[in-house]
Parts: sequence; structure tokens; C-alpha cells
Amino acid sequence: MSEPTSSAADAADSASHESASGESAPTEIPDAPELAVSEGPVTAPAVRRRLPGWAWALIVGIPLLLLMAVGALLVTIGLAVTTSQSTGCDGATPCGERGRSAPAPAAEKSPSEATSPVDEFTTTSRVTLDGHAAFDGQPAWSIELGPSWRVHSFDQQGINVFRDEKTRCQLVTSQNLALADHGSTGDFWPSDDLLLDQIVDFTVDDAESTILDVSSTDIPIGAVGSGSTLEFAAATITRTSPAGVHETVEIVARSMPNSESALVAALTCDTGVYDTFTSRYSVFSDSLAITANR
Repeated sequence: MSEPTSSAADAADSASHESASGESAPTEIPDAPELAVSEGPVTAPAVRRRLPGWAWALIVGIPLLLLMAVGALLVTIGLAVTTSQSTGCDGATPCGERGRSAPAPAAEKSPSEATSPVDEFTTTSRVTLDGHAAFDGQPAWSIELGPSWRVHSFDQQGINVFRDEKTRCQLVTSQNLALADHGSTGDFWPSDDLLLDQIVDFTVDDAESTILDVSSTDIPIGAVGSGSTLEFAAATITRTSPAGVHETVEIVARSMPNSESALVAALTCDTGVYDTFTSRYSVFSDSLAITANR
């Protein structure tokens, strides 16, 4: 492209010279150059084309969509695991450690309105886990077992052990101090924590142990058959004892900070014997009751 520029400059210089001299030189017409004709096929020069907008959208959009799909899948899996671990939760209330639904907090009563469930057991009442068990004294176990049961140890640091000569089952009851917490909204969470501690104690040495049930059960207040009951957190587990025996254990627990007492009972039987029982937790409701030490 340098040659046409030089010719233009020469032409400008020539025009300026002619104007200065006043004479015009005759213009020679150059011979037309011969066109070179190629005998082979003519190849057009390659042209770089930009990708259209939709192609860029595919290049950027497809990986982004894949990442979003993977994220959605991981969230779905997480929700499925959470749901499987929280069986029994209705989604409207929080859940305890092992899936039992936490009831909605009960309306708080003023001290003048609160009454002792022991005083009310003749009116057939039920003190649920979401409420406060406000006894006049410190609640304790009242135990009435059948004639085949024998006392193995009694009141050893608040622990009682009984054994049934007929079924070879063992019942252990315990009573401990619960620190007062007047700001709590009920006994559900303290009882849930207490139940978890008991499950861990029974299963810590057996990696194959299994939790069969987590729920709740009622135990009479005052005396068996009184018509008034106290709801306990409950669980059923299977384990292998240190002696290699397959056992099934039922556990009930209730922590009552406002009454400064925590009650636990555990029934342990050989699994073969336990499987003959007609219902869960019946030994507790038929043989145990809650009274208050005034």
C-alpha cells in the first residue's frame, strides 16, 4: 500500500511545479498492465466470524445450569436425610434429638393459678411434657411390683434395682436433683436431654445397638389407677450386653426443673422374653406412680 501513497505525493508535487512554471507538459498515458491469470482455482481468503449470541449463551449457560442442578440435588438429599431423622415431626413444631415432635409451648400460668398435679389427681388430669410439673414437694417414685419381683438393691444414691424371678427382667428406677429453671417454657427439652443421656449410657459399648422407638408414655400420679397421669419421654432400644446376651431395654425419663427432680426408669429383658409382651411400657404404667415428698 506504500506505492499508491508515493504516486499521490508525486502527482501533488508535479502539479505544484507546473503551476509555478506556467507551462503544461503533455500527459503520457501509461500502458495498461497485463492482468495475470491464474490457471488454478481461486481460493477466497479465510474470514474470521464471531460466534452468534445464542452460541455464547449455550457455552456459558449450560455449565451454570449443571451447577444449579447439582446444588438442588444436594439440597434435596439433605432435606430427605433430615426428614428421615425426624420421623414423627409435623413440620410445624421443632423436634427433639431423636425425632419426637416438640409440642407448642403451653401458656404460662401465674403462681396464683398454678396448682399441684398431685392435689388434682382425683379430678383426672394429665400433665404433658410441654407443661411444668409443679408439685408441692419433690416428686419421687412409688413402686408396686408383683410377687415374682425381688429387691436387688434399694435407695443406693437414689437408685433402686428389682429383678423378676419369672421373666429374669430387671427394673431400675432412679431419682436425681434437677436444677431449677423458672425461665423454661416446659419440661419437654430437659426431659429430651435426660432421655438422650440414658440412651447413650445403654448403647455406648455396643456399636450394633438400635433405637426401635422414641415417643412418650403416661405414668400415674399419686397411685396406679388414679386417673391422673404425668407424661414421660420414652424410648425402646436393642443391644448386646457385655455377656453377649441380646437385650431389649425400655426407658422413660422426665426432668422437672420447677420441682427440682429428675426421674428415670429402665426395664431390661432378654429380647426373646420381651417379644412376648403385648404392649410397650406397660410395666411402668402398671407398677409405677409419682408421689411428692412434702
